[in-house]
Formats: sequence, structure tokens, C-alpha cells
Amino acid sequence: MRESCSIPSRILSAIIDYSVVFVLLFAGSGAVSALFGVNSPALPFVVMELIFARANGDAVFVFTMWTAFVCLEISYFTISEALFKGCTIGRKAANARLAPENGGKLSLLQILERNFLKALSRFLFCAPTLASLLLKKKFFYDWMTHSLVFQDTMRS
Repeated sequence: MRESCSIPSRILSAIIDYSVVFVLLFAGSGAVSALFGVNSPALPFVVMELIFARANGDAVFVFTMWTAFVCLEISYFTISEALFKGCTIGRKAANARLAPENGGKLSLLQILERNFLKALSRFLFCAPTLASLLLKKKFFYDWMTHSLVFQDTMRS
């Protein structure tokens, strides 16, 4: 049976992957503002302000940006994991990949379900998710989809 990836490796891959997601979010917000004729050199700072939910009380705008972030996050991870055999940019750097517990290949539906549950877990299950990682070295969405992020010893 495969051994779960170490916590430091998962943290490294998360830092890299979420940096990519934020860069894509900034690029996307720039493209949307250009499309609607908003010419603001401070756009990345506006996005950062939204990330910390201080958009001058405009709840609809904050909700829209958070929804865009979650959709972008789910899309990035699903596309990367489906196209690159369970790897994302961060996992490749950490020498790890996602696969079913019993070997083989995850279906696109399993990958999408896992990434949806991962995004949902951040908002609903923060404490139980962290506890499951620390106690079992697996997140609850890995348990639900019977998947595992493991050290890829085949690569060097």
C-alpha cells in the first residue's frame, strides 16, 4: 500500500499551487476590467482587498470575487490533475501526485468531486479537516474519494 505524502510536502505544493491560482485570479480580473473598460493600475490591490473581505461593505462584489476564486481553484486543480496524471505544478515540485488508494487512475468525476469537496472544506470543515490531516495524514476529501497524495518515488 502507498504511504501518504508528508505534511511538509503537502504544504510546499499548496503554497506553489495557490500562488498559481492567485496569479490566474489577478490576470483574470485584469482581463475582465479591460473588457469592461476599467483602467486601474491598482487592480491587484483591489483584488487583495477583496480577498480579505474589506470591499467597502459591498457584499455582492465580495461574494462574486470569492465565487470566482473558488471556481478558478476547482478548475485549476481539476484540469491539472486530469491532464498531468495527478500532478499539479506544486505537486510536481514536491515530487508528489494524486492517485487512487488502490493504484490505477482516478476518473474525471472523482477528481472533480475531490476538488469540490476540498473547496467546500475550507469554509465548512476547517477544524475537522486539519484534525484528519494531522491524525491520519489524509484530508476528509481524500477519504471520501478514496484517493491519496503520495510521494512519487518513481520520479527523480
